[in-house]
Amino acid sequence: MDTGLFCYSSVCPRNNLNQILIDGVKELKDSNLNLVGFDVETTGLSPKSGDRIVAVGAVKVNYETGQIIDNFGTLVNPNRDVGATFIHGITDEDVRDAPQFKQIYGQLLDFFKGSLIVGHNLRFDEGFLASELALVGDFNEVVYPSICTLKLAQRFMPDCVNHKLDNCAAAFDIKIEKYHDATCDALASVELLRAIINDADLAVIIPQF
Repeated sequence: MDTGLFCYSSVCPRNNLNQILIDGVKELKDSNLNLVGFDVETTGLSPKSGDRIVAVGAVKVNYETGQIIDNFGTLVNPNRDVGATFIHGITDEDVRDAPQFKQIYGQLLDFFKGSLIVGHNLRFDEGFLASELALVGDFNEVVYPSICTLKLAQRFMPDCVNHKLDNCAAAFDIKIEKYHDATCDALASVELLRAIINDADLAVIIPQF
């Protein structure tokens, strides 16, 4: 399912940048966009099987400095059991009084505005976001550029034992305060993006809007 919210961006070695920049694309550093790390925790792996979001995390970061500008994080009541507590640590009691997705999605989409969305295995998070928006029955017409750090890691970190977020972060000495916490993972994704860009001397190319 396609929400129409995310438009995937690309990267290139900086020494090839002039061959890439054409009408309709722009380099991130010239775009005035911030980075927003985005992550969700869920009851399971498949929204098609009825799995739901139980936590949302989004962290806004200045691309040049890495300074945190703002954050948006909340537990979400999935209107069912929370599922994989052994992974995310969230219990049914934790979400009992939490807002439902329909109560927070507008704030989340507003938080995305003016930013490049960053996530590790972002299609997973995007799929759940699409499913939740479909259940709400409301869609946002704004398109946000986005980039997946899992894809970057698979391409530019070939020696990593595996490309899970915690392993990739550890390769750059990035500390994740609490793995599988939506807000912590969102921040780690942004820090990983900046680390890979700096290490491989990359340029991020985004569509112009």
